[in-house]
Amino acid sequence: MAASDALTPARRGATNRAVFNAAALVFVAGDALWATGLATPAMIAVLLGCCGVAALLLTSRPTGARLDAPIDKRTLAVCGFVALLLCLLGGETHLFWANADWLTRDAVLADVARHIAPVYYRIGEDTFFLRAPLGMYMIPGLVGHALGLTAAHVALLAQNTLLLAILLYLVAVLGKGLAMALLLAAFSGLDLAPWFFNILRAYAQTGVWAVPPDPEWWARLFQYSAHVTQIFYVPNHAFPGWFFALATVAAARRELDLGALGAIFAALILWSPLAPMAAPALLGFFLWRDRAEAAKSPRFWLGGAAAACFAPVALYLTANAGAIAHAPIARSPGFWGVYLLFLLVEIPHALFLAALWRRVDAELKPLLAISAVLLVALPLYSFGPSNDLAMRGSITPLFLLAFIFLSTLLGLGPAQRRARLAGLALVILGAGVPLIQICEVVLLPRFAISACNLITTTDELTPGGVPANYVAPTSRAPQWLLRPPGQQTSFEILGAGRCWPDHPALGGDRPRDGKEPGQ
Repeated sequence: MAASDALTPARRGATNRAVFNAAALVFVAGDALWATGLATPAMIAVLLGCCGVAALLLTSRPTGARLDAPIDKRTLAVCGFVALLLCLLGGETHLFWANADWLTRDAVLADVARHIAPVYYRIGEDTFFLRAPLGMYMIPGLVGHALGLTAAHVALLAQNTLLLAILLYLVAVLGKGLAMALLLAAFSGLDLAPWFFNILRAYAQTGVWAVPPDPEWWARLFQYSAHVTQIFYVPNHAFPGWFFALATVAAARRELDLGALGAIFAALILWSPLAPMAAPALLGFFLWRDRAEAAKSPRFWLGGAAAACFAPVALYLTANAGAIAHAPIARSPGFWGVYLLFLLVEIPHALFLAALWRRVDAELKPLLAISAVLLVALPLYSFGPSNDLAMRGSITPLFLLAFIFLSTLLGLGPAQRRARLAGLALVILGAGVPLIQICEVVLLPRFAISACNLITTTDELTPGGVPANYVAPTSRAPQWLLRPPGQQTSFEILGAGRCWPDHPALGGDRPRDGKEPGQ
């Protein structure tokens, strides 16, 4: 980086960089909409941060490399079709079966559509505010506020289809083409091996064939989710994590500067604070690599200033975070045996790449090393329901591992026949989990979208429960960050109706105490 690269206008024309910027600006737009509900000092700070990110993106200097090549319209169209299909199969708009995570996600979208931001709740005598990563919900929520809840869900589908299409397209551009993008969407660990083993063991013990409902929870303590699972269950975490991973690939090839990369990371936190948690290690590497030039670049300092402006987002998301379950789990009985098997099952691709270290792109080797260390360390601590730390924190390093694995595999020539067969075996064996996820969606019945709010949804799923990972007491938010509710504030309260009358498991006349009729 040199001082002359300060804010050079980008080259005009339809290039891949414009596609990259389009995705980044969708993420930034969510931050800007959310900021309008903050107290004035925090609102100004976040809006300045959004402007800083936009300025860095729109004035980036062309490098003449992959991001500055003309858009491949055919590849982008195919990625768009695949993205739309995956988002629909994932449960968006409820055209197909929507998994359990959508029950709560629908409630959050309904609340944002009613109030935009902030959203307040009254539970008993206490008042709470919606404290959750809301980036994915803001644009659809604004549409829903104007046009109704159905429009909000259609807007969510459109937004997520656009983002996923761009992400797959960028994989093709920065990687080895369309084939790599499609293979990356199907990337998974070898979860079917222990899953089948558990089925056989249960049959040997009981004489009954029992199929566990989720092949990825065989380890029970933690999970590294397949990419299709991430799209179906947690697009709000997957998409920012994937985008940051692709941004680091661009930075590794010097197609994106460190200032822009740091600002992008800060802008993604409102979408998911856990998915891009690999950022400090990755940013630290790039800072070390560019240490001689970074201090001389105005873009580096602008990026740092823009990132600092998102501090209110971090404070908002950490309000009362101590109420979320967390603990070290390395001392759990039988932990180390499960842990070692877990690593062998979930990331054998790292061993494949270690054996072919000379074939790995030199620019990507540091990213691979950092990702591998993080994936080894993440299972040692539990945070959040179902250990969100491992599931969400692994998204970026797992994506980087998949990207480098597939890029290396597709770059092997005929002389590396054994390596190609070994890599192909990992791809085929890993494809079972995505196939099961898709079959489940096709076979299970769809059900209607619910308009229930978050606390009613939580009470129906867990009677008497308070969603500590979604709400925080209003007293925990400083007044410079969030205005306290006033006399005119509209609160969401516990409702009385059934949220999913046509849901195959949750519909009917099941009372709120969770007992079946007659009990």
